[in-house]
Amino acid sequence: MDRVVASRIIVVFVAFLALALFLIPGGSRVQIRSLETKSMNNAKQIGFACHTYAVDHGGNYPPSLDALFPTYLPDRSILISPFKPGEPIGYIYTPGLKDTSASYQ
Repeated sequence: MDRVVASRIIVVFVAFLALALFLIPGGSRVQIRSLETKSMNNAKQIGFACHTYAVDHGGNYPPSLDALFPTYLPDRSILISPFKPGEPIGYIYTPGLKDTSASYQ
């Protein structure tokens, strides 16, 4: 009887181990997708804030992303990329651009 119980415990343990090994890679893909979504959302907010700044400043985009605070972006954490959490600004910005898509008065 003890051998039967031991073999069942081993089978259950192996089944859980196989299930865990199957789910671990899926979990990391979900985490990466989550970071991608957060990064894309941050980039959209930064882009919208830059465009709004340009509308308010005769088509000129901000000289730096710092110029967007606090009027156009509520929180500096938006500038931190989830892929580069140690950097204060995780997105590339090119200053000195002008929006020519609309007429400004």
